Amino acid sequence: MLAVALCALPLDAGRKKGANGPAFGATKLVMLNVAAEDEHGQPVGDLAEGDFQILDKGKPQTVAFFRHNSTTEGREEAKLGPNEYSNRAGKAPPNMTLILFDVMNSTMNQQGYARGRILEALKKVENGKDLYLYMLTIEGLYAVRGLHLNGQGAEGEDGSWTNRGQALLDAAMGKVYRMRPEMYTDDRVMATYQALDALAGRMAAIPGRKNLVWVTRGIPIEIGPRRSGTGEGIDYTPVMKQLAAALEAAKVALYPVDLAPPGMEASSTAAGGMGSQGAAPQASLDPGVGMQSAATLEQLAALTGGKAYLDENVEGAIMKAMQDARSSYVIGYYPPVQNWDGKYHKLTVKCGRAGVKLLTKQGYWAYPPQAMEGPQQAAALQAAMWSPYDAAEIGLRVTATKKEGTPAAMHFQVIVRAQDVLLLQAGEQYHGQLGVTFVEYTADGRRAASNPMPIMLDLNAEQRQQAISEGIGAQGDQAVPDGVTRVRIIVVDEYSDAIGSVTIPVGAPGGN
Repeated sequence: MLAVALCALPLDAGRKKGANGPAFGATKLVMLNVAAEDEHGQPVGDLAEGDFQILDKGKPQTVAFFRHNSTTEGREEAKLGPNEYSNRAGKAPPNMTLILFDVMNSTMNQQGYARGRILEALKKVENGKDLYLYMLTIEGLYAVRGLHLNGQGAEGEDGSWTNRGQALLDAAMGKVYRMRPEMYTDDRVMATYQALDALAGRMAAIPGRKNLVWVTRGIPIEIGPRRSGTGEGIDYTPVMKQLAAALEAAKVALYPVDLAPPGMEASSTAAGGMGSQGAAPQASLDPGVGMQSAATLEQLAALTGGKAYLDENVEGAIMKAMQDARSSYVIGYYPPVQNWDGKYHKLTVKCGRAGVKLLTKQGYWAYPPQAMEGPQQAAALQAAMWSPYDAAEIGLRVTATKKEGTPAAMHFQVIVRAQDVLLLQAGEQYHGQLGVTFVEYTADGRRAASNPMPIMLDLNAEQRQQAISEGIGAQGDQAVPDGVTRVRIIVVDEYSDAIGSVTIPVGAPGGN
């Protein structure tokens, strides 16, 4: 095992400002979350790094980072010893799919149709532990089955809540205002973006890939002067780009479902008639829908790595999103420095294996790395602190023992799975940088975090191979005051932004 020591240095110690890799100058790793399926729509989980090719504006790129995320792979097989803990100890890493039922941007007829299709999908879900359901209303987000954050529990922790899906959804629909709001289109659009941004913030607290199925009639990408409260036309492209960036930072892929595709004949639906709950909704006469809304949904899906369903296929979107959440690939590459020009870059990801279809984001806005550093990493660390789950992107094993002669302190030995860490090659050396944070939690919900402590890696080829075979070991002491019930150790890869964490109950037997 390659051993290093933890030292209380500033996180930026030894790091060149504006750089995310010693061999790449002022550039930043572009991360792609890729889902793969065969010609029958079944997930493909045995692809290797060499099976992928990335094109940035048509130019081939070198893969710098590769990882397969799966709910059935990456678990620890070795039995844990006394006082030893792991974030991969026989447990599948958490994945999450969230359904957002949009009643603010849909008619009563469309709501009835969407309700029926959502319920049909819930009946097909064997275990709903990682599935959540919200409604978007004029009053904001309403949780039918909400995320369990900050220690709060969720409805149906055992996954059985989908068996009561109809009762839960009907009760929710009876409590929210379902009539389309009488408001200027621009106010409704901005309220929608604000709600989606808030939901992205909540989903960020769950580690790994998250998929959001937005069942909606959509919102326009631009409006004319007669439909705005200011009397001026509005282009929502900048706001849409901001939301896409927030979703991407939270590792959320969007799967929007258009409840009334453009080109259908208008009907009494436009007047708000209830219609049949089993029949597909008809197009609305609202001038805010149509091709403009379809463009919004398609662009958000393309920018986040999801898939737009413009054919009312609510069930298909939900089942596809859940499938993709269970198995995906993370691929990273470093664009050339000159690529960070603030413009949109089209991406193409190909698979060399015949018959395999890939789903990932189709482009990104190349803002300079300095504009993206700092806030996103801080937000990711905060999410890891508050999350009810341990993050498993980086595999960790921790041995925690009381320090001899110091009752209020514990000694921690941490082994980091080197295969999950980005080690950049510069000449004959391999460089990496990790940040380690200790978080203490009390029974009344308070938390206190240490300053991040860096682990600077500078390895030759032999040391790198040793790290891959045995792991990267680090050890240090941490004071544990009275009242602390658990300690969480969070490891952040500063080059890839991947996170791993292990939570240790204080005073409880080890090996959990």
